[in-house]
Amino acid sequence: MSRYPNGIASRIATTVVGLTLLAGSALASQPGADSPQALVERVKQAAEAKNLAEIANCLDPKSRTEMTQGLYMAATMVVAFSQMGLEMGAGMGEALAEDAPAEDKAAREAQLAVARKEVDDLRLRYNALVGKYGLPTIPGEGEAEPAELPEAELETLFAQIDQGAFLTDTMAFIESMPGTEEKPAGEGPIKIGDGVLSDLVTDGDTATAMLDDEPVRFLRVDGRWYIDGSFQPESEAAPATVAE
Repeated sequence: MSRYPNGIASRIATTVVGLTLLAGSALASQPGADSPQALVERVKQAAEAKNLAEIANCLDPKSRTEMTQGLYMAATMVVAFSQMGLEMGAGMGEALAEDAPAEDKAAREAQLAVARKEVDDLRLRYNALVGKYGLPTIPGEGEAEPAELPEAELETLFAQIDQGAFLTDTMAFIESMPGTEEKPAGEGPIKIGDGVLSDLVTDGDTATAMLDDEPVRFLRVDGRWYIDGSFQPESEAAPATVAE
């Protein structure tokens, strides 16, 4: 899977993978916008509403798929690491409790049973989520490991699913995990600023501009404009003139 580049699109993606974005409801309207100006307004409203599916709708199709893959990987890692942590903790506990009093051993076993149930419940909820979209699940203790899908096949799966619904469902799953930090009311994790677009230069199906004094690039795909998630401003010249 591709890493996220620098720029405004990467800040959106990094926020998602960092699990700091609250999910919003998926909108039924088509992705993108009729113009770069309309797209900026759309992403600004989506950020203010903390609507992850709508933010994704503002990214070009390839970047939107990468965002979906990134959030899937983040959720998968959380569940897998919880299982690994439980197993490591159980092994260390057994070693340390060899000479412990019987009552201490019983208390440790009771705590371990509670932890196992919590981890297994998390895995089952994760499996229900990803299984809904035809994605690989995580086997339980004693269950066979599923065959690993080739990367190309996984990318095809992610391109075909309802990405907005998946992003919303996955963030809801992550936000429901015990210990997830609750954001203060009114705090917005995505900082778009005033959404001031300037120095717009259009060249066919590509446009460059400054958005709140930072360079950004847009792509037109099938007649709709999107933020180009592959844009790396540090290696490309920023626009210097204003188009018509």
